[in-house]
Amino acid sequence: MFGDLTRRVQGSFDKQEKLMYEIQSANKKFIGERTGSSTGAERERVLKMLVQASDAYAELKANLEEGTKFYRDLKRNIDRLRQKVGDFETARQKEKEDLMEQLQLNNFSLSGTIPAPSGEPTIPPPRKQQPLQGQPQPQKMFQPQYQPTLAAPFPPSPGSFPSYQQQ
Repeated sequence: MFGDLTRRVQGSFDKQEKLMYEIQSANKKFIGERTGSSTGAERERVLKMLVQASDAYAELKANLEEGTKFYRDLKRNIDRLRQKVGDFETARQKEKEDLMEQLQLNNFSLSGTIPAPSGEPTIPPPRKQQPLQGQPQPQKMFQPQYQPTLAAPFPPSPGSFPSYQQQ
């Protein structure tokens, strides 16, 4: 009753033993060629070169990604700085125009002359009086001075500018 099954199991067992023998002999041959012959040494050398090339590629790729991120961030910061410098320039231009207008009005009220129609300030003719001893000297005009801070290259919020001092 179990004769057919026993023959099939024995046949499978015989095939497995034969395959095991072939695998072991092929493995011994492979190990012998890998360590004992010049082709095995050449193979190992080529494999080492491939590993080194793979490592170099991975390092270059990582460096490229890091460099791309750096320059992308740098461009964004430069664009932000360019906008802030443009805003600063516009504010100083407006401040200059306001001060020129005030100066023109002061000259008009002091000298009694009418400002030039071109919008340029008129300068009154020099007076021929000799200064007296103890006469007060004219005050300096307001001059904004830019004082950059090295700790923070960019202002903390959009539209903010560095501080100014009046002399």
